[in-house]
Order: sequence, then structure tokens, then C-alpha cells
Amino acid sequence: MSEQFLSLVLFAMAMTFSPGSNNVLMATSGVQVGLRRSVPLGLGVVAGIVLLLSVSTLGLGALVHAEPSIRIAMKAVGSVYLAWLALKIARSGALDLSTPGRLPRRGSMAGFINTLLNPKGWTMALSAAAGYTALAPSAPHLALLLSLVFAVLAIPNWFLWCGGGQAISRTLRTERDWRIANVTLGALVLISIIPMWLE
Repeated sequence: MSEQFLSLVLFAMAMTFSPGSNNVLMATSGVQVGLRRSVPLGLGVVAGIVLLLSVSTLGLGALVHAEPSIRIAMKAVGSVYLAWLALKIARSGALDLSTPGRLPRRGSMAGFINTLLNPKGWTMALSAAAGYTALAPSAPHLALLLSLVFAVLAIPNWFLWCGGGQAISRTLRTERDWRIANVTLGALVLISIIPMWLE
């Protein structure tokens, strides 16, 4: 394994596993619907990351990153979207396990949209595209390589964040416990907006 490829893997691990709005959403989903039913959310996040990496590697991402008005618009729309999700999460009730066939799922569009509207994701994609060009003979090859590395790392990330959330849900016994957990998770999603504006 080349030193540069190892560097890419370590960079991707740091970006994938570090706390941020996507991982807060995954932990929240793990609490509210469990690991298995959070898979669509995780797939949406991965699809968003693959799109960001591809667009950035092929050159269009530089425009988004360089143009301040586009970045501000993305932050504003992303903040409104996350605030809406936070409110939805905070107002959720206890998970009704009495009808397992009708348990809710956390949709893939939530992960996809949140990833596309997250300036941290664009910065990560542009950094990877610019920093690891020597690993591939062409931009399409690099986009494929970056996408594969990040997609493979998404699997243990799902287990960590969604599984951790599911473990927390097993400690929630009463309606009051669920209300406190949901309000706390909603507040964490709101707090995850702050770093977006500090970049």
C-alpha cells in the first residue's frame, strides 16, 4: 500500500467518523428506528458523498467552493433544512414496537439532501480531489477511487453511529425518557448547524 493511499484512507476515516450533521442524523435514526431501518439514510449519505466527490473531482466543485454567494445560499438552505429536521425529531414520540411490520424508516433523501447542503462535505470532497490526484491517471478514475474509499468506510460508520443510537434507545423505558431523548437529539441537530457557519 502506497503512503499516499494510506494517507487517503486516514483522511477519509477522519472525515467520515468525525461528528457532524450526517452522523448526528444517523445516531438519531438509530435511536428512533434502529440500525436496520436506518440503512436507507446511510445509503442517501453515501450517494451524496459520491456525487460530491465526483463533481469536485471533475472540476465543478471548485466553482461552488469559490463563489461566496453559492456557499452562503447552501449554508442558509442547509440550516433551514436541519432546523426542520431538528423540530421533527424533537416532536417525535416513543417508538411503537407493538406493530413491527409498520415501523418507520429514516429515508434516503434526508441523508442525500443533508450531504449536498453541507459545506463541510464540499470542503472534504474538494480537499480529497485536490490532494490525491497522483493516485489515479485521470479525473474519472480518481472520482471512482475516492468514491470507493469513502463508500467502504461508510459501513463501519453506520454501525458506530446508528448502532450507538440503537443501544441508547434500549435504555428508554417511559414516554418521558423518549421525550427527553428526542428533544436532546433535536437540539444536537440544531447545534450541528453552528460549525457550518464557522467555516
